[in-house]
Amino acid sequence: MHMAGNVLVALDETGTINVWSLRNIPLDRNARQHESDGSLPIRRRIQTLVPHPSTDRFTGFCIVSKIASSVDPAVILSEMFAITQNGTLYIFKGLTNFTESMKHNTNIKNIIIIKPLIDVPGQNPKLLFVTSDNQGCIFNLKSTSVECRFSEPDIVNIHYMGNALVFVGENQIRLRKFSRNERNQLQIEPAVVIYKTPTNHRNACSAISDDYEYIILGTTQGISIFSIREEVEVLRTNISQSILDVDIFPLDDAQYRYILISSSEDSGNVINMYSLMVTAQNQLVSNQYQLQDNAVYHADLEADPVTVKTVDRKRVIQEVMYTRLHQRDDFRLISPPIENKPLASVVKRLTQCTSGFYLGLANGDVLRLEEWSNGSEDPEPEVVCNLGGAITLLKSFDEPQLLVAASDSRCKIFVAHDQVVEMPEELCECYLYRDQHLVLLFDAGRVQIFNVQTKQFEFVIDAGNPYGASAINDQYLIVGMTNGDILQYAIEQHDTLELHLVHTYVQPKRITSCALSANGELLAVGYKNGALEIYNTEERKLISTLESHRCDVASLYFSPWKDSNNPQILVSVGEQIVFWSLDSVINNPDSRGDVKRRSNRYKTRPSLTSPALDIHRTSFGSRSSGLSSPLAASPSRNGSFTFDLDEAAHQWLTKSGPSNKPHLLSCIKLIGSAERLIVNRDFNKFFTIDDEGYIYYLRLFQPPSRHRLTATSFMSPAAVARLSNGTSFPF
Repeated sequence: MHMAGNVLVALDETGTINVWSLRNIPLDRNARQHESDGSLPIRRRIQTLVPHPSTDRFTGFCIVSKIASSVDPAVILSEMFAITQNGTLYIFKGLTNFTESMKHNTNIKNIIIIKPLIDVPGQNPKLLFVTSDNQGCIFNLKSTSVECRFSEPDIVNIHYMGNALVFVGENQIRLRKFSRNERNQLQIEPAVVIYKTPTNHRNACSAISDDYEYIILGTTQGISIFSIREEVEVLRTNISQSILDVDIFPLDDAQYRYILISSSEDSGNVINMYSLMVTAQNQLVSNQYQLQDNAVYHADLEADPVTVKTVDRKRVIQEVMYTRLHQRDDFRLISPPIENKPLASVVKRLTQCTSGFYLGLANGDVLRLEEWSNGSEDPEPEVVCNLGGAITLLKSFDEPQLLVAASDSRCKIFVAHDQVVEMPEELCECYLYRDQHLVLLFDAGRVQIFNVQTKQFEFVIDAGNPYGASAINDQYLIVGMTNGDILQYAIEQHDTLELHLVHTYVQPKRITSCALSANGELLAVGYKNGALEIYNTEERKLISTLESHRCDVASLYFSPWKDSNNPQILVSVGEQIVFWSLDSVINNPDSRGDVKRRSNRYKTRPSLTSPALDIHRTSFGSRSSGLSSPLAASPSRNGSFTFDLDEAAHQWLTKSGPSNKPHLLSCIKLIGSAERLIVNRDFNKFFTIDDEGYIYYLRLFQPPSRHRLTATSFMSPAAVARLSNGTSFPF
């Protein structure tokens, strides 16, 4: 496929060359979707080219474009060279429609690669031919003869650099220079291997920058960028795997030098776009902000600007800030990274409270820092306690002042800085229910209720199986066990807080995460195999199974809006971040569930398009949890407001995924994998750091001039891409 001027030229599998016009392409999403459905053919082929006789077929083509008129440089004349299976070379010329100008039999059959070799701009090029048996030659168009021949194994692609050819193979890159013999005849020198790909990588495609500085390799494991001048790999990313095609375009920008575009087997009709930067030391880097090592972190998404505090495994403590600099979105270091010597061990957990920060260490220490490091000196931590083993759980709550810390063999509870409980077993999760009760979930499957005011245990129940995952809201506590059982408890508060088992969902799969919607209507369960299941908690039925993840679903987050008029959005986190529209899942069941769904067993959800009214919400959540939900006594929860739509929810209403998966709003592949996501109260900012230290900051941006949503994704100090329809964030 090749684009020249205002036309797009492509060779299909039947050996036919098709030409489309790129003029007046519809920008409206609905028009494009109707076209993909076949109901509204907007773009038609303007020309079809076939060889004669019809028993032959085209196997390759290339296009050379040049300015047709010195008066109007915008008028581009394209010259197309097309070769057939039997070796007939066709030359077509034209602006938008191509006409045949020449035909010649080269007697070279089964050509699979044809490339133009332009010596002098504006003159006829030589052509590079490569056959299916890896035999190559250079064909002189003026003399219609072969100038030199060569042989190259396992060719994936060939790039012309003026004085040399670069051959990209499945496992290496080879360079062959041009020279002249004593008779002044063109010849090609023996190949020199300049790069070998790792043993577990296989090159599938490649592209070269216009300045001949870099070769982009699309491999089975991701994308590798190779410096031709330095003959070394300068960058590698696995944002997508099994790359099908790559391309690179130059940018007229001092810092952002290139735009890199790729598609992969697992991305469907979605492409990835992100920029490549050149540092002051002339080093090429991607726009991905990476910490020195895997880090624990705390991000305040409600602050302006957003700040992130991190401590890596080398005890390096630092703070970065998201800023707008020179019209670019960047993360900037605002405190110099320093090794905090008072930290005696690796930091495993980090949480913030009104009095400072709590850190859980691998040696069992729980420390409190009153202030974060300012870079001038090490902050002196206060030792709160020691649990004898690596800290696995650390949570703090401001009202009342609570601290819960646990290792794999012990847990402690502090109220107003005083230790009130110590238990010799592993605590896996805890929740503060209505500012009075701590719901404690232990590894053995036991659930206990602790009254913060009386400092007494009020209720205990044993689930009988090891703990897997859990979720809670005002109505229900969900406990998923490692054997696949999902227990739904109703929460009842009289003189004491009690749990009553109302239903058990039985699934023979390993549960890794679960979440409840704000109104308690929907339950999402994530599994170790990457599957997601959506349940109706009132009717206690499975609604749908969603598939996108390939590994563990580490955590799940629902949108915080309780009113049924607001959209239901689910975010799943693991080796990727996936945004799901559950309204689309409920309202548009797939054919596999047609018999059950269309019997009105599940209620459809309203879909509004009216503008949002200006209402004010309050929300709460642990400072480190990233969860946001309506405050128990707020008007949005008790129903005293009668407005139809939350203002923050309005921007999600018009979003949908591709036509074949409208429920899949977005799928963002991470470099590594992430365990959790920090979400702001309005559900339009999302932050995480993966296990390789890469920062991901995603925002939903509402343009002021129109009501369409354009999303910008950040994995970096700058925008990965302006993500809109057809990119890796396809809203």
